[in-house]
Amino acid sequence: MLSHSKIEEIVTSYKSKGFYHPIKLFDNNKDFYLKYLESVSKIKNSSLKFEHRFKSHLIFKWVNDLMRDKRIISLVSPILGENILCWNSIFFYKPKKTKYFVGWHEDKTYWKLKNNNIITVSIALTVSNLKNGCLKISKHKINKVQYRTNNPKYNMLARGQDAILDLNTESEDLILNAGECAIFNQEAVHGSGPNNSDEDRLLLAFRFISPENITDMNHKSATLVSGVDNYNFYEKEPQPRFDLDPVSLKFHQEKMAKQAMIFGREKLNKYYLGFLSSLIKIRKIRELYYNYFK
Repeated sequence: MLSHSKIEEIVTSYKSKGFYHPIKLFDNNKDFYLKYLESVSKIKNSSLKFEHRFKSHLIFKWVNDLMRDKRIISLVSPILGENILCWNSIFFYKPKKTKYFVGWHEDKTYWKLKNNNIITVSIALTVSNLKNGCLKISKHKINKVQYRTNNPKYNMLARGQDAILDLNTESEDLILNAGECAIFNQEAVHGSGPNNSDEDRLLLAFRFISPENITDMNHKSATLVSGVDNYNFYEKEPQPRFDLDPVSLKFHQEKMAKQAMIFGREKLNKYYLGFLSSLIKIRKIRELYYNYFK
């Protein structure tokens, strides 16, 4: 567990800069990376091979256990308080020598939350460095972030968005060893480049939120990981008993079908085909959508 003085240092930096790194959580080993490869190898249907990356705590028991780990909660609670929900968990996997990148973006642009009581904990499950496309964060807050669509085939963001930044924008490289993490708020403008190295790069991001912080957007379910939820704004999520637990998986697939339909409508509207977006709820149609539109 982190010392009291270290927690104070992290919170002070987080509140002044909007982010902090590196923070050591676990031993520097490949255990979680190997668990990820093993878990993904069990997935047979094509749509889930894409969708497992989102709300992964509903699919993999070890991810659900990890998001409740006291070392992580003790890092989040001084910022959010004792009552904490996990709103999302996302894998960012860049195989070696691939073009996948994360466009520059500010999460606040898309989340439409009531307040800023949300924090991302981005955990390196492998080494994350300049060569394999580590996370980069703007050193200064940027007002009114403007976007373009950039290479959506390889952009790991669902909309393919990429913020238009001034050439003089200074950024900080969040270089992490396996088992270390970075934390940042929803106003941090961030992104990452392709993996030009000979090794895979894997991050797992948890989005922790306070229960009163409601959104108008699609994501209306969450898991209580600490304290109590006296607001019940978010639908309660099942806890998987094992990897690919049918009950949790069914819940997950319902959420992914809705999400794909919303993102798909945005893309199809460009071709005046938005009326077809409801078909994306069908799993076989989603497989085609992911193959050709994402």
